[in-house]
Amino acid sequence: MRLLLSGLALALALAPAAGAQTVIQRRQPLDAARANVRDVLVSLGDSLSTIEAAGGRLQRDLRQSSTAWLRARGRDLAQSCARSTAALGPARDTVAAGQWDSEKRRKQQAEMMAALGRLEAHLARCEADFTARSTQERAEELRGNGNAIVAELVTKLRTYQEAAQAFFATFEIEVTPVGIRNAPRR
Repeated sequence: MRLLLSGLALALALAPAAGAQTVIQRRQPLDAARANVRDVLVSLGDSLSTIEAAGGRLQRDLRQSSTAWLRARGRDLAQSCARSTAALGPARDTVAAGQWDSEKRRKQQAEMMAALGRLEAHLARCEADFTARSTQERAEELRGNGNAIVAELVTKLRTYQEAAQAFFATFEIEVTPVGIRNAPRR
């Protein structure tokens, strides 16, 4: 009897802990349309990270670099913006081509198209501004206000990235870093 009561007391003590356990569910595989959208948007996101990296190098080198080196950093940033502009076309076409089954997804698709349009304008301005500021005559402008220009650009890129994350969430697309396989979903 004592053993039975001890077992019952132990079971009652552990009951709340059993309810707090996490159940790990397997991810549902993506259909072809969502997989295609994921791939092009991740590719675009990767190209945007090169802009942030080029901007970081420019900010790091602003005060101590020669004018020639500063111009090279400005050209590097302009080229990064141009590469991202090239990746933007396929992303826009793929998002626009989606035929989605719910109003929520169609609304998110429209919001993503608007975010891509804003991003396109920011990238065009980035490429033009940094190409112009990379000339011998205007290179000192980079030294004077390069930090502010890069900070504003990064803020605009982050705004797009937030829109992309909302898109991924609505479409139930999980984006995991390379090397992570079958991360548990809670």
